[in-house]
Amino acid sequence: TAFAIAAAFLVVSFAVAFFLWTSGGNLVSSRNIDIEVQVPSHVSSGDEVSVAVSITNGNNATLELADLVFEFSDGVYGPEGRPLPRARFSIGEIDPGETAEEVVTLVFLGEEGEEKVMKIGLEYRVAGSNAIFAKSAETTVIVSRAPVGVTVDLPEDANSGDEVEIGITLVSNADSTLPDLFVLVDYPPGFTFKNASPAPARGTDTWEIGDVRALEERRIAIRGAIEGEDFTERAFRVRAGNFTTDEDFLTFGGSSMSLVIKKPSLDLTLRINGTDSREAVVSRGGSVRGELTWSNRLLVPLEDVELSVQLGGDVF
Repeated sequence: TAFAIAAAFLVVSFAVAFFLWTSGGNLVSSRNIDIEVQVPSHVSSGDEVSVAVSITNGNNATLELADLVFEFSDGVYGPEGRPLPRARFSIGEIDPGETAEEVVTLVFLGEEGEEKVMKIGLEYRVAGSNAIFAKSAETTVIVSRAPVGVTVDLPEDANSGDEVEIGITLVSNADSTLPDLFVLVDYPPGFTFKNASPAPARGTDTWEIGDVRALEERRIAIRGAIEGEDFTERAFRVRAGNFTTDEDFLTFGGSSMSLVIKKPSLDLTLRINGTDSREAVVSRGGSVRGELTWSNRLLVPLEDVELSVQLGGDVF
């Protein structure tokens, strides 16, 4: 009946009140723990940033063996250059009404506009229990400036088959050393790598730069041949960053530049014994007849044109 339910509710209420009175009100709730994180909303990539975390215990009991646990997204480092996917700091005891504070120095590396997520957790115990309790918070930091500037220098245009040079310049914008920097180059279709200075560390497209100090500049020169149809655009993309523990590439800065395959001024055709194939087969001791034809592909006359032929190889 309704009377019995009301009576039971009163009995339970009195029992809870009596327990709280005899125990001194020492029940601990994570709702009475406040975690406040003070960090700039926008940071310059590569700069050292102080992150202040305050924990206020609003309970009537002491939080024992308290640890502050950080979990970071990729691209967060300690000031010594060591990646920090996770970090733990011992706080100890936090008495009722007390506020404990931990200040951590971090370096955020990433592309401009990239978001870095920090998860902050408090792990603690209470008297008379071996259980571990937790309270967590989360905050986001946005990278406002890339830590490394990348510029790509190459000709505006080239004839199909020409050899071109790609110049890459890296400049550190960070206040601290950029650790373990790598450079990746994405080549366009039709590009054939010839050589580079310095030589790539992996294949033909990956350079291991190493640590780069603040405001330090590094250069890479790449040579290769480019082919393509007339007036087609070929783009070279360069990225600077480093590899995560999962071998994913974390980009700190990048740039791209394009050139146009232009129409050559002269159209040249070389025939060997009547064929214009790239390889001509002749008999030993036989005669070789070469025929070179050319035509002006422009709408205006060409003046002072010179053609040169160079013979090479062991057969000459």
